Amino acid sequence: EPSGVLAAPPGPEDLPELDAQQLRAVLDTSLARMAYLDRSRRHRYVNPEYAAFMGYRQQELLGRTVAEVLGEEAAALTEPLATRALAGETVRWEGWMTYKGRGRAYVERAYRPVYGQPSGWDGNAPRAIVGYFVVVRDLTALKTREEELAGRTGTLEVILTHMAEGVNIVTTDGRVVLANEGFLDMYGFPARFGRPGTPLEEFVRYRLSRGGLYGHEDMADGIDALAQKRVAQLLSTGDETYEETLPDGRIIEVRRRRLPDTSLISTYTEVTARHRAESEVRNQRDKLRQAERLSALGSLLAGVAHELNNPLSIVVA
Repeated sequence: EPSGVLAAPPGPEDLPELDAQQLRAVLDTSLARMAYLDRSRRHRYVNPEYAAFMGYRQQELLGRTVAEVLGEEAAALTEPLATRALAGETVRWEGWMTYKGRGRAYVERAYRPVYGQPSGWDGNAPRAIVGYFVVVRDLTALKTREEELAGRTGTLEVILTHMAEGVNIVTTDGRVVLANEGFLDMYGFPARFGRPGTPLEEFVRYRLSRGGLYGHEDMADGIDALAQKRVAQLLSTGDETYEETLPDGRIIEVRRRRLPDTSLISTYTEVTARHRAESEVRNQRDKLRQAERLSALGSLLAGVAHELNNPLSIVVA
């Protein structure tokens, strides 16, 4: 603008008026599945997407009732929705439906009343609701994937919850997503700590309050400072594997990994028995070497004694 003031964006009143032919062209080319039904719930218009979804050609649906197209079960399910639309309400519904000739599908259906001029309209009375538009979205594939994922997630949670190894998952803001029974039992935490959303700091405070100090920790620093420092350390860690010795002497192998959503998963395996077994093997190996050395020394001494006996026998004689 010459004045330097930007023009206001166009509002709804600036949109062009569409005649019936233009509106039909828009509906026919829409990717959404749309149909217009009159008050008797007969199809008066369907676009190609809607007809294809129902398994018909467009002309085959015109004049047919909902029950004839969708089947009695689906018609009964959608009747309350149509009734609300014919009363002037815009309605949305989502769920599983069984369609005649198509089978079961998970759909989102939106109903919107249509106002028009009924037969015998005198031009003075207010316009009446002459029917409704319905828009259908097929969400079957998406819902099926969601249910499959939920099922796999549930199975995985059951496995992780009851496995002997300790497992926990912590979000980047320091809250527990999962803390299984193995982890809680291994470190002596109460069962309530396994509830999702428990702050990580509560675990650290509980350990410190029971006198469970690691070698680098000093109670003189105070529980608050120690807890905050430990939480910050855990949240900043990356992928790592190490062993830690608990205050009671047990040895735990800890493996931490960052997940794609940046949360942290940690697994815990008690390796005390393995270390004891390895130590026993080393002790047995050392004893075997000692015995082998003594045996070799005995053989050497026996040989030396034999070599000395011969000249000594002559000397004695």
